[in-house]
Amino acid sequence: MRGLFVSLVVLNLIIAGWLGFGFQSDNDVEVAGEILDVRFNNLVLSGFDPGYDSVGNKNDALSCLELGMFGDLNSVDQVVARLKSIDIDSQVFTKTTQVVKDYWVYMPPLSGYSEAKTRVAELSLKGVDSYIFSEGVLENGLSLGVYGNRENAMRVFQKISNMGYEPKIKETMVDSTLYGVYIGIEGLRYFNDMIYESLITRYVDIKKKKVVCR
Repeated sequence: MRGLFVSLVVLNLIIAGWLGFGFQSDNDVEVAGEILDVRFNNLVLSGFDPGYDSVGNKNDALSCLELGMFGDLNSVDQVVARLKSIDIDSQVFTKTTQVVKDYWVYMPPLSGYSEAKTRVAELSLKGVDSYIFSEGVLENGLSLGVYGNRENAMRVFQKISNMGYEPKIKETMVDSTLYGVYIGIEGLRYFNDMIYESLITRYVDIKKKKVVCR
């Protein structure tokens, strides 16, 4: 009987020890699992979601990229297609800006129509064509020609100036639509200087600019 009692006591001690060890082990696994989950989540946020910083806070001031600008839609579509072929997502955006259409060389209004006619005759004898503005703010002034590039306009301007006159140049502005490529956070994961250099070989005037992500 005494032997049976001792055996039961020993068995109870073994069971109690096993239960205690098992409970402690379960806690360790659970805590370890929580730590692993937190670390894994942080890794995802910092390594795979650039919209968040390393501790999981949303970052609203990250730099994305603009490439451009292009004067025609065909070129920008080609760039987007090339980027898409290497899994870089991008979008076309447009900007409207004023650009110089041409350059107008002229003389300011003279005292009246009679003086304007005399000036036209003088210039004609010197091999310069001109005509009189008949209305508007330049009425009785002289037009000396409209030129598509600044160099040509400056040559005429200098020629007239050397004759002792005081011509002026006015830039005629016009609205122009330019096209660019926007690369967001997702696309920037794969974009690098080598890819940019390859685009430059095809599109010499392409520029890149960091911008706040949209």
